[in-house]
Amino acid sequence: MNYQELKEKTKKWNQFANSDTLGSFDFYTYIVSLDSLTTNDISRFHKSFNQDFNEILNSKANLTPEEYEQLARILPLVIHEYTHFIDSTSTIWGLRHLNLMNEAYLSNNKHGGTEGGFIKAKRFYDHVRKIRLPDYYTTSDLKKKNKRPWGSTLTLGITFASDGSLSNEPVFFSNFSNFDGDLLVRSPISTVSILEASAMSQEIICHADLLHRTTGDFRQVEESNFTEQILSYLYNPKITEYSVCVHVLANRLNCKDILIAFHICSQITRLILNFPISAFDTLAEKCPITSLINCKKGDEYELRLIDGLRNHNLGILYYLICFALPIESYNSSQSVIAGISSAIKNLGLNFADLQNAIKIEADELHNATQSSKIASISSLSKAGYSNLKSISGGQQKLSFGSLNLPPVALSDSTQSEIFTSKTNQLQKFDLDSSFDELYDGAMWVNRFAEACI
Repeated sequence: MNYQELKEKTKKWNQFANSDTLGSFDFYTYIVSLDSLTTNDISRFHKSFNQDFNEILNSKANLTPEEYEQLARILPLVIHEYTHFIDSTSTIWGLRHLNLMNEAYLSNNKHGGTEGGFIKAKRFYDHVRKIRLPDYYTTSDLKKKNKRPWGSTLTLGITFASDGSLSNEPVFFSNFSNFDGDLLVRSPISTVSILEASAMSQEIICHADLLHRTTGDFRQVEESNFTEQILSYLYNPKITEYSVCVHVLANRLNCKDILIAFHICSQITRLILNFPISAFDTLAEKCPITSLINCKKGDEYELRLIDGLRNHNLGILYYLICFALPIESYNSSQSVIAGISSAIKNLGLNFADLQNAIKIEADELHNATQSSKIASISSLSKAGYSNLKSISGGQQKLSFGSLNLPPVALSDSTQSEIFTSKTNQLQKFDLDSSFDELYDGAMWVNRFAEACI
């Protein structure tokens, strides 16, 4: 697979273009690419270590400064991009995405589709387009000084429909102001906010684990560098749609430890991405919104939140879960798990019923795609469903070495199998044939969407 050709073909619809500069994941073709790495980088790792990547992830042995620097350049990036893949195949949201994609690509007349079914292509196009909200919904004044710490206030707005009228789709905004109180940026909480919070959480947890295996003065210096690196990410006004979830959570819980905030975020985003449609519908009917956020019954604020739940809006759900969390939820790992359980209960849901609803919807989505006439979608469905069943709901850190993961595309037009588990169903997944197959579907979807006038 030619790297430059891959980037050129997929740049039109890259939802993470502003944040993922060292690697990427493509929602139309499921290609994971590590744009800053080559085969030589992977080969140097294997020459330096007598372990594979999975053993390195699970090891507690101390690292020399040279070992740490080599691993810190590769592993957190790998984890970040593979998290996007897991979230898009091995969660309820991911299986829904895969199912919509399957229906859209099969609607092409090349696969026997007819005009009456072309709407499935437009439905998937609109779904992908809304993963990251258009730039219109982010407003910024970059002339103001970026003085830390920021302040933040939340406001609830509404999106416009394709014909220019007001829709019934609400959107939460975080209005970030600098230390002087000047408004810097208004950022929406969108689906891409949830997905990026999930991937950044796993990346930072991985990086922190590597750092904790260093010693002495080197560790002290690198901990300071690492903290500044995270803060630079969080306080970058150009990418707040990607970082907004951690801000909202930390402010809500008054959590000063950013690493702990990312740990909590990893579990909340996992819950949200596995939230079944039936649970959204239950919340729309029964969620005690007025007591959670202290608003009046029947006022516009409550009605908009209910509309968001009816529309299965991930940003609205994230906001409500943050408000349903007990304030002391970040005191320990046990309190995080207990806090999320309490949040589920505070929302008016039963944990056992929620788990059962997840299983039912996962089974339905898997059954709809596992026998797809598009071979790569069938393989991704089976592998993703298997991953979903193996990932525990309480996991803060995903066990990547035991999951089904495809090879990655590298910037020198080569491919690499990062994790070499014998049980990996996608270890020999053919990226070239899969890309050709899924890119053909993506082009059909975009071509038909342009025809919709």
